[in-house]
Amino acid sequence: MVRPSLDNVPVSLWAEAFNWACYVKNRLPHSALMDRTSYKILFSKKPMISHLRLFYTKYYIHIPVEKQPVGSKLDARTLEGHLVRYTKTTRMFRIYKPS
Repeated sequence: MVRPSLDNVPVSLWAEAFNWACYVKNRLPHSALMDRTSYKILFSKKPMISHLRLFYTKYYIHIPVEKQPVGSKLDARTLEGHLVRYTKTTRMFRIYKPS
């Protein structure tokens, strides 16, 4: 899972790709576990998968009004980033900004 996800991605992110692959793999069923997931066996509950996204998916990060410079009416209000890792909550991701 790691090698294909590193296509067109900086090589320095290989560890992030590996963490992402482990996270996803633990939520996939396996025949050795009688088609159950590792997550279900460890935590005795079904894993949430609705928040899963592809590695290095493009995201836009909103710049709050308080952090925008004065007189920046026409300036960009978002920064471009890419998903590299999930967090403990399903509503937040770790985003990589190339700049």
